[in-house]
Amino acid sequence: MVVGMAVAPRAAWTAGRISIEESSGEQVLYLTGEVDQATVSTYEASSHGRASPPVGVIEASGVTFLAVAGAGFLLRCAYATWVAGTTPILRSPSQPVLRVLGRLGAMQLFHVVP
Repeated sequence: MVVGMAVAPRAAWTAGRISIEESSGEQVLYLTGEVDQATVSTYEASSHGRASPPVGVIEASGVTFLAVAGAGFLLRCAYATWVAGTTPILRSPSQPVLRVLGRLGAMQLFHVVP
């Protein structure tokens, strides 16, 4: 039994979603909800999923939880973008994204646009 820690019922949690869409000729990676191992695995298993697509922009304003698997996915996408010769733009990152990437020391790897 955990004392002093409230946990929201599972129904209150937001399922995660990863998608890539083209906007103004640029690939935009959209992350929403809980980005965890299940979310990453679902994306990678989809017909559109690739393990680490290069993307120009990562839109992360709707992320409510970022697990280690989600952070790893972000870093793999960022690496693929750097290899392509660009610094990925992290647009409107939510507090969970800022917190996890900050603790990993990874914020400097992105051009952050509030």
